[in-house]
Amino acid sequence: PPAQGGAHDVHFNRGVTGQRFARLYPDAESQGRRDEDQWAWLSHGLEEALLTFIKGAQLGWCLYGALYEAHYLPVMRAFAEAHRRGVCVDLVVDWKAGYWSEERRVWTQRGPQHLNMWACDEAGLLAAGF
Repeated sequence: PPAQGGAHDVHFNRGVTGQRFARLYPDAESQGRRDEDQWAWLSHGLEEALLTFIKGAQLGWCLYGALYEAHYLPVMRAFAEAHRRGVCVDLVVDWKAGYWSEERRVWTQRGPQHLNMWACDEAGLLAAGF
């Protein structure tokens, strides 16, 4: 369980690649989407705590984030809504540009930058100057 009750809380989600997830949900990959039980197990309280914290941000607060995978839309929308409420939101997001490889004759993608860009745009963060 998360460490709670002090000045700070610490939360970790669980990964889908773990053996425990595969044992608990053997049909998860064939379903094509996660059901509520699977999401709750994977989140391990992180999603709920993060969204509650962002939604509770008040004027005078500043939310700082350094995000490699910034494409989970509920969180990006919460950051955008906090910004619209006047909360300072300062995010560093993976944005490495892909490039054309003459040798391989394909476009390379070196990270989740395209998903990050689409999520930031969908959440309204790009229009807000992020």
